[in-house]
Amino acid sequence: IKTVSAALVAHAGGGQALATLLPSLVNIVATTATAADSVILPAITGDSTKCLEIYVLNNGANAANVYPPAGQNFQFAGTNAPNLLAGGGTSRIYRYLGGGVWTTV
Repeated sequence: IKTVSAALVAHAGGGQALATLLPSLVNIVATTATAADSVILPAITGDSTKCLEIYVLNNGANAANVYPPAGQNFQFAGTNAPNLLAGGGTSRIYRYLGGGVWTTV
């Protein structure tokens, strides 16, 4: 059984430090008031949860920045750089590869 969080609101104004936490395996962002409002993946350490997948659906009107946890990165991107997730019902799976590296599926 997967945990679900619905009606999440992306942090207005964006940025990694104050981004809204994506607390579940399935996350539904209901509100992205302006482009680049932000959410952040949960902090994961080591390789014990390698291949963990977090599903994010952005039902907001605007694109959201999805950040990796502080000090981590998306594969082939810089540390702490966000991944843009379009609004209007766009979804993506974020997979933890271990060693502080995430990828998108």
